[in-house]
Amino acid sequence: MDFAFGRYGLRANGDDVLTERLKSWWRDYADAAPRETPDAALTFRRVASLDVPACEQGWRCEIRPYGRRRASYFSGARALFAVEYGAHAGEAEVLVAEASDAAIRLGAQYGLMLALRDRCVGLHGATVRCGCETVILSAPSGTGKSTLAGLLEAYCGAQTLNGDFALLSADGDGAAFEPTPFCGTSGICTDRRARIDRVVFLAQAPTDQWRELNGREALVRFMSNVFVPDWDAAAALCIQSTVMSALKHISVSAFAFAPTAEAARMLHDHTDSEGHTSHDQKEEST
Repeated sequence: MDFAFGRYGLRANGDDVLTERLKSWWRDYADAAPRETPDAALTFRRVASLDVPACEQGWRCEIRPYGRRRASYFSGARALFAVEYGAHAGEAEVLVAEASDAAIRLGAQYGLMLALRDRCVGLHGATVRCGCETVILSAPSGTGKSTLAGLLEAYCGAQTLNGDFALLSADGDGAAFEPTPFCGTSGICTDRRARIDRVVFLAQAPTDQWRELNGREALVRFMSNVFVPDWDAAAALCIQSTVMSALKHISVSAFAFAPTAEAARMLHDHTDSEGHTSHDQKEEST
């Protein structure tokens, strides 16, 4: 079963029930012309138990035979799913212990990111077309990114492309938002690929403060915010290489804000000028 996420092709196989559920969710991403050699392959397998030591919440990572790694996700002390992968990108196996919609969706999301880790990074954030730029607003849950995206739409005419997750790719031609069906509870996603001009890392504050980040600061922010369950050395090198490629083409800012219309207007003003600093100028200044 083949799917297309932007420029990338994914082949999903394994458990028929699980892959059929993906097909019903991802109809808009089904590849009408399946690729002979997809960029990534995900194998889905239903298991009775993941057989790992209990963990209250979050990830438990372990080394498996033959140099493989497994990252198991726990919620309320229950292991819902795991993603197993090897040293080389391009494939991952999703093991589902509880066939709930949430477990399958999250397993597929993390499996996709790990399979494409040499080409893309995943950021928790809303992607919006704002002013003259397409911007990723990245922040942990509860910071107010969805509220800010809504204010940008209401007061500044912005358009949200995805309300919760950005798969960011980079090559010699620039950085791009690759469309996926993963959008959290926002329900907002598009199957349109878009060039990314800027990433804004958000924080809450009583007053609005905007700052452009230099190259070193931007790299640290990215590496602290990308979606990855297991920071093994090989994955870290892949992700850092993709981030550094992206930084050649995008601006990176930090915005501490209070969720008001004034904050939305400030962000819009910083993205609405055709004369903002070029990427070449930014690199020279850092």
